[in-house]
Amino acid sequence: MSKVIWLFKALLSQAIREVKETQGAASEILQKLLNYFIHTIYVQHRSYKLKQQMKMAITYDQWEAIALELDHLHEKQKWKQDPRSSHYDYKNTLYLYKFLNELRHKGLTKGLIHTLR
Repeated sequence: MSKVIWLFKALLSQAIREVKETQGAASEILQKLLNYFIHTIYVQHRSYKLKQQMKMAITYDQWEAIALELDHLHEKQKWKQDPRSSHYDYKNTLYLYKFLNELRHKGLTKGLIHTLR
């Protein structure tokens, strides 16, 4: 973690401790805002570092490992646990995915091409 981020986190942690000492709903709201801000700064900083590492990756395996960490950082894997969405027909998409995968495993190249057209 860079020194600037570390210092910023230390200052915000101190602010959180001071907020905890106060009473009432305002202190809870301030604490939530500070925690959100710390998390956002961390994610942005870590994301920047990971993108730099991706540019410097020598092999695809290195690049892929960094890309997966970046996806995890930005919670891009949630759709795999629950594919339902109002943005697309997930049932039809899942059916088509399974059908294409079956054709591929059976070696039915012409069927794949026909389906994709």
